[in-house]
Amino acid sequence: MRLRNAGTVFVLEHGGPGSRPGIAVPELSTGDLLRLCCRLWSAGIDTSPISYPDGVPGGRITTRDPDRYPVAISQTGRRERAEVPAVR
Repeated sequence: MRLRNAGTVFVLEHGGPGSRPGIAVPELSTGDLLRLCCRLWSAGIDTSPISYPDGVPGGRITTRDPDRYPVAISQTGRRERAEVPAVR
């Protein structure tokens, strides 16, 4: 299921990244994935490394919500693959 509201896209996908079979994984998108990662890390929120699966040219991460359910976040549009800062 995909919902769109202005610049926000919300996707529920069965069997998405980091999920168990039958679990719906929300997928959010952002205009600057690397910047979001840095903000999450500085707030003490752990994420997966940025991956570049087929169909997600800008990259994707997975993190967990406060109830420990997986949430995927993708870069909107294409961007160059960047080195992720080593300090987290």
